Amino acid sequence: EAAQWCAENAHKKLLPLLAEKVHLHTSAELEEILRRALLELDAELLASAFAFSGCSALIAVCLGDRLVAAGVGEVRISVLSDRGTSTPLLDGGGSLTSPAEQERIRAAGGAIRDGQLVCQADFADDAYRILSARHVFDTLAIDAEDTLEEKSVRSAFRRLALKVHPDKQQAGLADASAFKAAFEKLDSAREAVEAMLAEDVESCRDIFRVLSSEVHTRTGAARLLGVSSTASLDTEAVTEEAVAASKALMRKFSRMQLPCPDYDRAVAICEEAVETLRRACAPEALPRYEALLAEGVTTSRAMGLRDLRRPFPVVMMEPRTATWQIPSDAPARVALLCGATAGLSDERLLEASARHAHRPKASALRWCLGLPEAHGGTMAVCIATGQPREDA
Repeated sequence: EAAQWCAENAHKKLLPLLAEKVHLHTSAELEEILRRALLELDAELLASAFAFSGCSALIAVCLGDRLVAAGVGEVRISVLSDRGTSTPLLDGGGSLTSPAEQERIRAAGGAIRDGQLVCQADFADDAYRILSARHVFDTLAIDAEDTLEEKSVRSAFRRLALKVHPDKQQAGLADASAFKAAFEKLDSAREAVEAMLAEDVESCRDIFRVLSSEVHTRTGAARLLGVSSTASLDTEAVTEEAVAASKALMRKFSRMQLPCPDYDRAVAICEEAVETLRRACAPEALPRYEALLAEGVTTSRAMGLRDLRRPFPVVMMEPRTATWQIPSDAPARVALLCGATAGLSDERLLEASARHAHRPKASALRWCLGLPEAHGGTMAVCIATGQPREDA
């Protein structure tokens, strides 16, 4: 749904930006225009009924002897020469196999399961559960407000400390650094929660309730703010109530601003609850939209996917841009790939289209047909350059 929506609305963002200047754009200006078009399109998508849907996106403009492109997610552009060589031009980022990206995802509270990125996952390993915990209460595995007192906090700490303390692990364990980091995070969480309880027990319980809430569902957001959860296309009245309730709730835990390291996230959760209730949706369509919350994704960069971006930035929207000066004396094909085709190697692209060097449409079709049937929502475009008009 996000891909269809973006395809239908991309020109509404791009064309006005291109028309702002009468004279010829520089390559840097064109890259910025394409980047802005994607960002503005994404902002509108996040506010729409399709906010929980997501997609990768690639926009390319061919102007004279320049090809300028911007993309995010599972996208790639590669220049294939007739000599059998290739030159990478653009990669949308978000690979789930990158160790650095895996670490960022874990720090943001996400997890990778069976090759897919999910909002949260059940961990059999206590160390990795702690490292992926989203807030101090989650770190200590506290899940009921009536247990939130100094004695129960210390008990929870001791129980987990026995499992993840570095000195309690087998010598030569490969994940020794993970246990060390987990214990340090656990100890910091204990200190933070004890400081919060010492400051104000009721405020501590209020912020615990906020941090533990699932506000991307209409029911969860309404429960947190104490307003109606009925889906409607007219949300003006419930939004006013939600804004007032959100402000009142934030005042209740305002004393946690200094002792709670997750204070800003709690504020963001309250604000996100308001946006969930503000979003217009027909009652019969709500179950279908919210069913997307349980779906995993295969990239950590994408358009949409609001539940994976706010308030926890598990997925990010960071468009990348590139410019290619088209040579006049070297025939080549430019492969613009989005979705599963972006995972094809340059060698595979060259091999699959070796017999169609001067037939770009046939090349693009071969790339798509070479994918397993399970792959859906993929795209490939081939642009031939330096060819006679009848061949290009």
